Amino acid sequence: MPETFANVNALWSAVLVRTWQRLGLRHAVVSPGSRSTPLTVSLVRNPGIRAIPILDERSAAFFALGLARQTRRPVLLVCTSGSAGAHYLPAVIEARLAGIPLLVVTADRPPEMRNCSSGQTIDQQNLYGVHAASFTELPVPSSDPGELARLAGTAAAAWAAATAGFPSPVHLNQPFRDPLAPDVSDGNVPHSWPELPEPRPLAPPLVPDIGLLENGTRQAAGLIVAGPGLDAHPGWAAALAALAEATGWPVLADTLSGLRSRSAPEVWPKLLPRLVTTYDLIARHHSLRAELTPSVVVQFGPWPTSKTLRAWLGEARPQVVSIWDGPESADCLHLPGCRIGSPAGLSAAFASLTKLPAAAAGWAGRWTRAELSARQHLSAALAEAPMETEPLIAPALHAALTSRHMLFFANSMAARDAEWFCSPRGNGPRIAHHRGANGIDGLVSAALGRAAETGEHVVLLCGDLAFLHDSNALLSRRHLRGSLTVVVVNNRGGGIFESLPVAHLGSVFEEFFATPQQVDLPQLCHAHSIPHRLAESAREVVGNLETGPGLRVIEVRTDRARDMAWRKAVFASFASA
Repeated sequence: MPETFANVNALWSAVLVRTWQRLGLRHAVVSPGSRSTPLTVSLVRNPGIRAIPILDERSAAFFALGLARQTRRPVLLVCTSGSAGAHYLPAVIEARLAGIPLLVVTADRPPEMRNCSSGQTIDQQNLYGVHAASFTELPVPSSDPGELARLAGTAAAAWAAATAGFPSPVHLNQPFRDPLAPDVSDGNVPHSWPELPEPRPLAPPLVPDIGLLENGTRQAAGLIVAGPGLDAHPGWAAALAALAEATGWPVLADTLSGLRSRSAPEVWPKLLPRLVTTYDLIARHHSLRAELTPSVVVQFGPWPTSKTLRAWLGEARPQVVSIWDGPESADCLHLPGCRIGSPAGLSAAFASLTKLPAAAAGWAGRWTRAELSARQHLSAALAEAPMETEPLIAPALHAALTSRHMLFFANSMAARDAEWFCSPRGNGPRIAHHRGANGIDGLVSAALGRAAETGEHVVLLCGDLAFLHDSNALLSRRHLRGSLTVVVVNNRGGGIFESLPVAHLGSVFEEFFATPQQVDLPQLCHAHSIPHRLAESAREVVGNLETGPGLRVIEVRTDRARDMAWRKAVFASFASA
């Protein structure tokens, strides 16, 4: 006997939702609204999908982004018509640049209700422009079997577009006519399900032509550079390690690549002898820059956070082979070379090349000595710094947390302190970041999404402005099944701006760049029934960490001008040594 539905909207939504469930959908993030009622009810009534209600669409989108990054499968976003979908745009941009799969469905008025001043109606066609991998305007729901079969095919195509190759957000706009609620019947609608399409297989990886690199390997002066996010690409760390073993080249690894921690435990023994983590400091030293200039660089993912490293390589202009499968180039330096969409075959090709000359060992040795010298300098500076100094917090967390933890670095100063000061360790935390568009938008929401379904204890390190910019995320804490500690460095403004030339402009700088705030964070947390603790040093931050379920905040109050002066003094003393 065919299944029956209260109305056509309920039938249509069920086909859409069940098609995606069959393909692997497990989570949906839904914001309240009338026009999206058929989809919302269908999701809530589907026992195979966890539907999570989040009030603020901007926060909802970043929560979904964090959840998708954690589960490595698409998350569905659903909102009502009008300006609601516009609040998704920042997260869609982040997802497109970071390679995160999202299925975005914006409910809409039917065509006859558009362009006639009907309420809560805007032009939602291609709302996200180039930031969505694809856009589809779905038909007004129908019970016609052929239309339902086409709907299932369209849903499967959207899933494939979100997951194949470089994962991306896709946008579907769904108009609904009244009645919207399933208990308002226009006659029970019978339905026999169409045959649902099989998921499309992923495209095979590209096998690169290595001929361009042969000359570089003969010169021996090569580097392997690992930028943020290698953990999102299965097999890339192993390919990178095999390449390093075959060439003997040093590996310059950003903390956000995960290679300084346990994100790649299977390749750690191969990487450790070649790992360079103080490249930013080395690149500030004039004679070391001259001695260690590479002729060829293999770049995995985007460039590291270090502006100093990028400036050095931009001046040196080595041949670059960029390993990146994103929608745009990862080489913002526009260096000569080539781009390869996948590292498949790269290691084998290098291993088959003529044995590297003996100069390779000398090249690697010079890098090893420079790394040792810079690491000793940093270790001494950190040991002598006052305990309330902000730069101590990132390395203290990185050193204290274990493989049971995820350490989420915010952009701005947290990401930079991680790159400058975190030493490599073999059993450290898994590293998370927010480096698609590199902004502070949606940071707490994304961390909540990452913590929602993981057994790891997530620790987010961020500044006060990033925390306050996304304080609506605190409304969603009741949906957190896991454990999240937010460490807020409260330096009364944007600390990163202290490093810019504009910092000398006095009151103009304070008011329009540093933007100091006076929010009482303990009171804000109390309003949301979130535990708050005040720590006076990096040591107290580590001592106050908890691993129980739920959300908690640890606040550290620091002086941004003093801390930036300390960083500059450390860098200058090594550069002049």
